[in-house]
Amino acid sequence: MISELVFLFRHQGLKQVLGNIKAVKKARSPIRGYVTMSCFWTLLETGFIDELLDKGAVSIEPFCQQQHFDAGILRSICRYLARTDYFQLDDDQVRFTASGRRFWDDCCGVINIFCAYESFFKNLPGLLKKELSREDLNRHDDRVAFGFRQTGPMLTFDIMNKLVSELNGERLVELGCGNIDLSLYLARLNPTMRFVGIEWDDHYLQQARNTIRSNQLSDRVELLEQDLFQLTPAVYDFSSAQIITAIDLFHGYYYDGKEKLLELFAALRKTFPGKDFIVSEVCLPDEKRMKKLSYPHVEHELFHDLTSQKTFKAGELEALLQEAGFTVRKSWSLRNLGARIFIHFEA
Repeated sequence: MISELVFLFRHQGLKQVLGNIKAVKKARSPIRGYVTMSCFWTLLETGFIDELLDKGAVSIEPFCQQQHFDAGILRSICRYLARTDYFQLDDDQVRFTASGRRFWDDCCGVINIFCAYESFFKNLPGLLKKELSREDLNRHDDRVAFGFRQTGPMLTFDIMNKLVSELNGERLVELGCGNIDLSLYLARLNPTMRFVGIEWDDHYLQQARNTIRSNQLSDRVELLEQDLFQLTPAVYDFSSAQIITAIDLFHGYYYDGKEKLLELFAALRKTFPGKDFIVSEVCLPDEKRMKKLSYPHVEHELFHDLTSQKTFKAGELEALLQEAGFTVRKSWSLRNLGARIFIHFEA
């Protein structure tokens, strides 16, 4: 090492050597981030991570033979992740290092959420050159659902539970319930409460049914297959419901203007007159603050733009709710800490 430095200093000079080192280090961070995520996304999509988590260690050759994969490619990926201290590679066998497992336990939810939009990132040149349109690409809803389940308890679910508990309700409706994760979380903490989850997507409905069944909550959690825009009091008897909840539901209808969102609000007002709503949504931080957030919100905004979603600005959702005839009781802003707001309003 010392002899190598002496050689460089003698032939290039101290200033040039230190400048080269600084320049390369600057480039290394974004390059390594891109390559690392590409490797983890590949291992997620091919089931290797699930196998590793399930068994603790995986042998490359037998795994590839079973899946008809290229063992050389998988070995190269695992060798890279071993050199960056996520994996331990002993001959043909792969396992997480202690630091790699901590990383995965802490970050798997966020990684899955971003993996859901992998096709958009991969096809950015085609989108830019108009060779592809947004409609040609799809997000992986499985990854969104898993990531939401993992990240929800870190902030959103816990706060929602406290806000819901303050209303002392026993009957709760979850709008756009997806994999029923919020209701599941609340059901565990509030054993006397009962829930109705409303969802339209067949894929999410099947996941939600499996979740309810595996958690033995069929007696307390009911699913309603229904388009929210077609929701009316005649669809279901919601008279016993006391609290209506939703997380990150509204911003997906706001990209092309407020008309679609106001249409949804009209259906909700008609269906749930006099009911209390507790919702949480993403909310834009100040531009100078955005890049300092712990959550990678700058990247979050990029995939929102690429997939025709629009994050609410400060006060924007509250104003739209009031325009739709709702009474906003209170809002709690965490936009400059967590890019999120919580709102209590009444139909």
